[in-house]
Amino acid sequence: VMWIPDTDTCRRIYHESFVQKKYKFILFSYNNQRLNPEKNQLNTTQAFVYRFTWILLSYLCLHILLEQYSGTEKELFIPMVRLHEGTHNDPFPAEKFLANLAKTLAFIFSKKYRCNSQGFRVKKPPTSFNIRNGLNSLYSVLPKKLV
Repeated sequence: VMWIPDTDTCRRIYHESFVQKKYKFILFSYNNQRLNPEKNQLNTTQAFVYRFTWILLSYLCLHILLEQYSGTEKELFIPMVRLHEGTHNDPFPAEKFLANLAKTLAFIFSKKYRCNSQGFRVKKPPTSFNIRNGLNSLYSVLPKKLV
């Protein structure tokens, strides 16, 4: 599962770092400026409805897709990857919300599947080492076989 802001920079990094390398994702694209208080786009009720809709729709979409495979013998691994344009010290409110949402969904789905979440800051485009290192951290939930 991939969560990316709907910006040119993030779409370019998504294509260069993930699509061209043949990674396959379910893509959730969002407006990372939507919940910024200085934009005054939403009042508190509208912001609540916006967040609640994201929570409900993302959970339902993933739940329906995962239930299609629940009868198979294979255990599914669900990595949740996020791209963030905000900085670590000053994240955009929508990015902070969706980071928490992805972590919460990873926790909920980890009861039945192997699931983990990882984010990448794209202020400075991540190198292939950063991408590989971040993706490897997603595998920490997988059982290890020592030979």
